[in-house]
Amino acid sequence: MNSEYLRKQIERQSDLLKKRWNGEEGDPDVWNLEYMITEIRPGSRAWNRGFIRSLRRAIKALEREGKESGGGLICAICGKPVERVKPCGYERWHGQVTCDECCEECFRSEPFPCRDHDERMKKKSEE
Repeated sequence: MNSEYLRKQIERQSDLLKKRWNGEEGDPDVWNLEYMITEIRPGSRAWNRGFIRSLRRAIKALEREGKESGGGLICAICGKPVERVKPCGYERWHGQVTCDECCEECFRSEPFPCRDHDERMKKKSEE
């Protein structure tokens, strides 16, 4: 493997990880796709089949979608704008946010307990 390629790959991965560590990664889906690009090596099957081009097109589509939504966050389930991110396992595990209505529907329909929802309801009742 070309040492120059490896140096650039490690440098790019390091930059992406620093962004994530500093909370600057923006859309987590875009960050994931950018990191995936750094994992594709020249001559690999993914390289030869044009996966990098497809990943870059997906990044552009996600960025365009973000601009169309005003650059704000949108609900991962229904697509409505989300004004304030609340603690949620869905957000922590998948890097996506949900609106209040979808959060409530998730809580009612899913069989697993949600401590975050319980905590929010407790705070709401205290106010």
